[in-house]
Amino acid sequence: MSDAALDQLYQAPPAEFTAVRTQLAAAATKRGDTAAARQIIAARKPTLAASIVNRFVHNTPDVRRRLSDLGDQLRAAHSAMDGARLRELSAQQRRFVDDLSQEALHAAGRTDPPAGLRDDVTNTFHAAIADPDVTQRLGRLLKAERWVGFAEFANSAVVSTASDADKPPRRSTSSSTTSPDRQSEWTAVRAQQKQDLERAQAALDAAKDAKTVAEDAFADRRAELESARRRLAAAHQLLTEAETDATAAEDAYRHAEQTRRDATETVKSAKAQLAAERRRSQKKGVSRSSGAG
Repeated sequence: MSDAALDQLYQAPPAEFTAVRTQLAAAATKRGDTAAARQIIAARKPTLAASIVNRFVHNTPDVRRRLSDLGDQLRAAHSAMDGARLRELSAQQRRFVDDLSQEALHAAGRTDPPAGLRDDVTNTFHAAIADPDVTQRLGRLLKAERWVGFAEFANSAVVSTASDADKPPRRSTSSSTTSPDRQSEWTAVRAQQKQDLERAQAALDAAKDAKTVAEDAFADRRAELESARRRLAAAHQLLTEAETDATAAEDAYRHAEQTRRDATETVKSAKAQLAAERRRSQKKGVSRSSGAG
């Protein structure tokens, strides 16, 4: 049952995420499923880009399969070193991801999104093609995804048609070829530079994602704190009103008790007066009888 609840939770718009999470956890608790309630409460709010992708995937069931199929085809072409097929699939991939990103943003009401948001959505779909693990997590993503080695994978076909800018520089001597040692050295330096750049970019992306997640978590906790403070203030108000009502009730009780006591004394006095009147009446009756005799 928690899987269905989590799917429902991650279909909620960002502004409604916390409220829906609270409702679903309360429902799980009410039916006695404490494990599901804990799992739901522990679910973290996704970033805006992740939320857009999650909701789009839930509402477009065949997207996950199509991304996975294209990823399988690209990996097969890469393994076979089929440059022509890679170029064909890479072009198909770009068109497919562009279309998906536009549809997802439009479905979320983002007809004119900022460049950063569009890039996050696009990169997430690219990562889903490149990484089967990301494909499986579509629908419950917490942040935008980025596969560090993605550009190399997606454009592997370019290796066989590298531009002059990417080729080792020609020597200015009369020799028209570069020595194997110099070429190997150049290749190693370029590979190291590329790895360093990718690591730096990955670190930056991770830092940005961590900052976004932290800000979302902070916003959630602040909203929960404000809600708790409002409930506490309302409880204090109710307590104050209850104490006032209790004091008034105690005063009314004491007044009623005194009134009851006064009424009891009045009844006793009236009974005594009645008894006295009866005795006097009886005495008068006896006196009249004696006089008549």
